[in-house]
Amino acid sequence: MVLNESELNGNEILTRKLAIRYGDYLLAPDTDMAIADYDFSDPWKSEVIAIISCKTSLRERIAQACYWKLKLLSSDVTKNVRVFLATTDNDNDFLLCEKGQYGGKSRNRIIAEYELDGIYILRGNFKHEWESNKVKHYEKIFDDLIKIFSRTKKS
Repeated sequence: MVLNESELNGNEILTRKLAIRYGDYLLAPDTDMAIADYDFSDPWKSEVIAIISCKTSLRERIAQACYWKLKLLSSDVTKNVRVFLATTDNDNDFLLCEKGQYGGKSRNRIIAEYELDGIYILRGNFKHEWESNKVKHYEKIFDDLIKIFSRTKKS
């Protein structure tokens, strides 16, 4: 099941399964979309598989997505939730170039590849040779989700 932010916020069970504790408070991470394995017969058996953050321009927002990934990892309840970034990459953070430090990678790309579970680029001129095991063309998110659901069902 794919839920947008308002649908997720309207589902108390999934929101609680995604919530992060801050002292006396439970707060859900910023989520543009959520992917859930929803059990209609017993909603408490449902699992949030992934959250997707959608950004056109990254700048400081890359740190925001990475922050939520680290917070989710800090709890046994949420540690298996994957965090994906979908972006049009308007700032060209995920392009590779011959020159420059970090082997042609931007600082944002290095951080995102290290911390996030997947980055999906929605732009036609993103070259296939710029892809990595985590940075991919947007349509590959579907293949990755099928793999995730296949592993989840085997467990």
